[in-house]
Amino acid sequence: MTSETNKRSRFWAQVQAELRDIPLAFKKERKVPLLNGIDCYQISFQSLGNETIYGFLLLPQTTKACPLVIEFLGYMNYLQEPFQFAHWPLIGCGCLVIDNRGQGG
Repeated sequence: MTSETNKRSRFWAQVQAELRDIPLAFKKERKVPLLNGIDCYQISFQSLGNETIYGFLLLPQTTKACPLVIEFLGYMNYLQEPFQFAHWPLIGCGCLVIDNRGQGG
């Protein structure tokens, strides 16, 4: 391994150790349905630096088990309305979309 690879490995090992010590504090709150046939939840959990990460979980009501699309929004985008992601449950997929750390949700 090169010195750079060792540095990266140590960095990520430290980050993982920090994450293990943070209580997840996961919350899921049902929201008013966007459209007929879609269940919508606002979610949040704790992350590094005691940041609260926010997101939406949208699920098709007609399916017990379904594929799940996970969208991590970048720094040029942020959560606004869950309706932005309604196309996923309308085609039978669940969607978990979360803001980046520091975006505020």
